[in-house]
Amino acid sequence: QFDLKLKIQVIYDYSSIRDLSQFIVTCYGKTLKIPTLKSDAPKEADKVTAQVTVKAPESNTPNKEAGKIPAQVVAKPSETNSTTDIAVIGMSGRFPGADNLSEFWENIRQGIDSISDVPPSRWDVQKYYDPDPQKPNCSNSKWGGFLRDVDKFDPLFFNISPVEAEVMDPQQRLFLETCWHTLEDAGYVGQRLKSVKCGVFAGVIYNDYKALLYKNGQIKSHGQVMLGNANSILASWLAYFLNLRGPVMTVDSACTSSLMAVHLACKSLRDGEADVMLVGGVTLFLSEQLYVEMSKAGMVSPTGKCRAFDDSADGIVVGEAVAVVALKPLNRAIADGDTI
Repeated sequence: QFDLKLKIQVIYDYSSIRDLSQFIVTCYGKTLKIPTLKSDAPKEADKVTAQVTVKAPESNTPNKEAGKIPAQVVAKPSETNSTTDIAVIGMSGRFPGADNLSEFWENIRQGIDSISDVPPSRWDVQKYYDPDPQKPNCSNSKWGGFLRDVDKFDPLFFNISPVEAEVMDPQQRLFLETCWHTLEDAGYVGQRLKSVKCGVFAGVIYNDYKALLYKNGQIKSHGQVMLGNANSILASWLAYFLNLRGPVMTVDSACTSSLMAVHLACKSLRDGEADVMLVGGVTLFLSEQLYVEMSKAGMVSPTGKCRAFDDSADGIVVGEAVAVVALKPLNRAIADGDTI
């Protein structure tokens, strides 16, 4: 109808009718012949606008867009100098005994020990704990650092159906929420986010939620179980939801997964593959299986204390967390007025 040929990539980059229309008008508006169509649509005065309110995830970090005039950020080619310093321009996280970064730093300041017994909501400690590390299907550790309310999630905010969310690994849910909070903290929301090429790198190692679903007989849709529990998709949820245009990758290098993800994200920024990178990691222990396996390998502390490099060290005490930082080349962050 318009005699216009678009590359397939354009459809992915501008995934809504409004964005695609704006792209076409901007790039081809002067030469495009738009036919005049007769419309029976009601006049402007007769139109009724429906207002829908969507509850966003609660953010414990201030929105830095509020109270100031947002700067117009125009995407420019990233620096490719390998010596470019990288700035942290936003962050968010949840940790044992701390639902946000403020509580986390306060716990550190006060020297609070956030290690506890395994919560009853995870598994039956009486059934799976025994001081004897050789006892079958038991762990000689019942301690760890655990997050609160890992089952709480607002799927509709992210355009995820409740049925799909139910079989979605809580690690994926938490990482998705934390990425969103990090963007809020960095001030990259709305049009400002659309103006930059943003990527997502995630570090993850464990996934015991799918086995738990099968064990409890909670499987309703095998297709959704597969997608919701594939670690390879962990970093892709936010990129899909916000139509991000930067590189996306999930990294599993055992205990260094998140650190390796940060390293690769910095390299990606220096190579000019993205303007901003969201990078972080997530770990949850949802069933007793990993505790049992680590106990049999002689890894966990039978006293519930981590004494690294000490003569009395007797093993590790595992902990949960989810944390994400927004990274950007330092020179670009300074030039664009980002909070560093």
